[in-house]
Amino acid sequence: MQYRIFEETVFRYLLIKPMLFDACVKKQRGYALMLRRWIKEEYHKGNTAMEVARMIQKSKLSITSIQHKNSIHIAV
Repeated sequence: MQYRIFEETVFRYLLIKPMLFDACVKKQRGYALMLRRWIKEEYHKGNTAMEVARMIQKSKLSITSIQHKNSIHIAV
C-alpha cells in the first residue's frame, strides 16, 4: 500500500476527510505536520492504518478540530 493511501485510510477510520487534513497541514503546519510525519513513520514500521488510527484516538491530540478547519492542539 502506498503511503498516501495509507494516510487517507487512517483519516477515514477517524471519520475525518483526508482533504481537510491536507488543508490543515498546508495552512497551520505545527502539530498537523508532526502528525503527518508520525503517521509516515508508523507506516514504515509496518503498523496497519487501523492501529495508527487507534493510537491517534488514544493520544491527547485534539484531531476533531480538523473537521472544523481549526488547528490541531494537545487536549489538556
